[in-house]
Amino acid sequence: MASMLILEGTLKKRITEDCVTLVYYVPGQAGPASASISKMSDEGEWFFPRLFVPKSMRNQGIATLLMDELVQILDAHKFTLVTGVYPTGDLDYDRLTTFYRKYGFEDSEFETTLVRYPQPLKS
Repeated sequence: MASMLILEGTLKKRITEDCVTLVYYVPGQAGPASASISKMSDEGEWFFPRLFVPKSMRNQGIATLLMDELVQILDAHKFTLVTGVYPTGDLDYDRLTTFYRKYGFEDSEFETTLVRYPQPLKS
């Protein structure tokens, strides 16, 4: 999925054996957008607590940029990702789940939890 990025900034990645963190800095903004995942098990299961984009930076392609980067890492390493969907502020459950489903997340056995299994890399 190609990002239609409107706010130009700098993407920083930090990848360790237990954590992946993506941070997008935009000059003049109060804080960065970020996504991080943490290892849950040695079987390739990782937890995605949240994707955060400050309200002033939303609808600018930043969440798409972060998710594009994240799914490339997930698929390259064959990670399974589990996330809880807990709406806050103006982001409701339907909007969040619609966004995550674009990236291959599916329903899990738990009501507010989605899971994304590794997918073949696109050539």
